[in-house]
Amino acid sequence: MSCFANKVRRPNERGKEEIRDRGSEVKTKLEKMFKDWEDQKEINHGRGRSDPITFTPTDATRVHFLHNGALVVQTVVAKNSLGRMLVDDRNSVNIIYGATYDKMGIEALMIPAMDPIYGITGDFIVPKGTIILITEMEEAPTIVRTPMEYLVVDKSSSYHGVLGRPVLIDLGAMIHTKFLCMKISTDWKIAMVRSNQSKSRTCYTNAMWKFVDREVNAIDVEMKEAPLDLERLDDRLKVKDEQMKK
Repeated sequence: MSCFANKVRRPNERGKEEIRDRGSEVKTKLEKMFKDWEDQKEINHGRGRSDPITFTPTDATRVHFLHNGALVVQTVVAKNSLGRMLVDDRNSVNIIYGATYDKMGIEALMIPAMDPIYGITGDFIVPKGTIILITEMEEAPTIVRTPMEYLVVDKSSSYHGVLGRPVLIDLGAMIHTKFLCMKISTDWKIAMVRSNQSKSRTCYTNAMWKFVDREVNAIDVEMKEAPLDLERLDDRLKVKDEQMKK
């Protein structure tokens, strides 16, 4: 890729300039990052298989019924606490929205993306790039920590990001929409991540009541009073009287 072909000139100790190609250095870092990520994915796929995931009514002790809310959880992504992450198994990718990404101050390597992602209505957007970040999900005393791949999408949203099917598959996680929780198999026990109903409702309300400023063109119409035709009015009254007599 052309972005790896940047060359930097640096003076050496003897005062001469040396040309160092950063392409090989960046490529090596990316290869190591992807290898570590793939190794961690293999561990995630194999762990906790002997522990079945089950849901019981006690899992819903903190849930306020009746509800029609989404599963919104708190995660720690690259040491940044993100409290409005939407868990959506309809999404084939994990997403971090641009405004959130800019505030996180991440210095990790982001690979530029060229392929668009499509919504259910057929609309599409081209993400800024792909990035792998360490993500933590927890409910004390259990913490699940794993690298995850995200698409950075430069679009405003009431959510910080979206956790899609890759999270559920890589972690072997299952969600319960009614109980508003997600369970993950680990080496030592079943970890559970609960939804925050208050933040879920706030995000939904903000998304529904988000307006875009529009220009309104006012049209002034001059109203003129039409002259009254008395002869025509008399003719109509005569016709009406004759109809009533019949």
